[in-house]
Amino acid sequence: MTAVDTEERAHPAAGAAERAPAERPREERNRAGPAVSPVFSVIAATVSGDRGAEAMLSTTVARLRDRFPGARFNVFSHHPEEDRELVCDPAVHVYSSAPRHLATELLFGTLLAAALRRLGLRRLPRAVPEPVRALAGSAALVDLSGASFLDRHVECLPSDVLRIWPALVLDVPVVKLAQACGPFRDPANHWAAQRWLTRCEKVFARGEATAESLRALPLTEERLAEAADVAFLHRSGESLGCEYLVATSEVREALEAERKAGRSVLGICPSAVTAGKARRRRFDYAGFVTDIARGALRRGEAVLLFPNAARQAHMDEPRDNDLPVIAEIAARLEGEPRVHAVGFDINTDGIKELLERCDTALVWRFHAMVACLTTKTPVLAVDGNHACLEVMEQFGLGRYVFDDSVRDVGAVLATLADLASARTRLRRSTAQRLRRVRASAESQFDYLERLAREREGSGRTARFSD
Repeated sequence: MTAVDTEERAHPAAGAAERAPAERPREERNRAGPAVSPVFSVIAATVSGDRGAEAMLSTTVARLRDRFPGARFNVFSHHPEEDRELVCDPAVHVYSSAPRHLATELLFGTLLAAALRRLGLRRLPRAVPEPVRALAGSAALVDLSGASFLDRHVECLPSDVLRIWPALVLDVPVVKLAQACGPFRDPANHWAAQRWLTRCEKVFARGEATAESLRALPLTEERLAEAADVAFLHRSGESLGCEYLVATSEVREALEAERKAGRSVLGICPSAVTAGKARRRRFDYAGFVTDIARGALRRGEAVLLFPNAARQAHMDEPRDNDLPVIAEIAARLEGEPRVHAVGFDINTDGIKELLERCDTALVWRFHAMVACLTTKTPVLAVDGNHACLEVMEQFGLGRYVFDDSVRDVGAVLATLADLASARTRLRRSTAQRLRRVRASAESQFDYLERLAREREGSGRTARFSD
């Protein structure tokens, strides 16, 4: 078994960038209007930990830079200390969006800024906390919550509200990029969504079910649009962190050796979230995944265990961290040949690089599924809330989604075998459908460009900046 646990870092190797077919050339975009260098604030994202959030954040920065090369970014991160160490871009400033900061510094700083605004101050003094001043001078607050205002997570409502409330008070437009919301049957969630979501400048619904729920609030059509997840626009080499492990290249070379030997590679992305749910239900999730891996090994395949959330320095914490469950599965497979386990921090660039060496994949995380689709790796997704199903149906792949109640190892292995036998056809059809999906995702940045230029033209953007 190959298990690499190194913390060496290097800059990303130059890869072939994936260019969305719907994308306009950068020069054309820059000619679309006068030179503008807006500031965007971005919340509910991170560079470390959850690599789906990293993919969305890196993509958002890159696609806005396509339109505004001089743009600057305030990133309100779940893991600010770790992100400050990783981000090496001088135009990206990291602030904290940890719950304690949302409920103290941002909350009370916003109240102070609002009081000063009522007194007629056009610029905020240094007494106002720096994160609030940074937010106040933004063209927009871009909310990258993958999901918010969900009935099944009413306990998260305070955070959902506090992420957008300061911007609304400071007259900064809130734009929620593609995410799941609703269905607003819970009274508390319905009340909060009616009060706060309806005040957002724009909400992009990730899927028809969310769009229908938002219309029923009601959210007016001018404030609502459907769009694909922004991670579909991620290109190799765009990860914000200076984090690209030499260890990734070692695993890549091991996978290439397996394929040269004529073996297929199955990538498996387990989820710490699913593992936590399984523990509460007294189900041996790690054992279930281990049995699937053993079944693939018996068929002569090689197996890659990889995370889509990784915090190697916090192996005792399951939040945003699939590495502990991977370590448990790898330990159970100790002694088995052809098993390659990622036991280190890895960014979206690295994940996609490894997926390009896989013949098929089995994933329990939404953005791991997105990474498979963008690399055209045939994927079987296990979905607990229908988010994966909605997206996979757009690719004609709905049959390759299992509910997370699945317990039948044989059924999973049989479906993976079907996936493998159809992989040439599936890669071709996925490539064709990616064009439309990427065009949908791109529409969100077209909207942000128009919004920023309108605010710049009206002189509203810098009204409450330093």
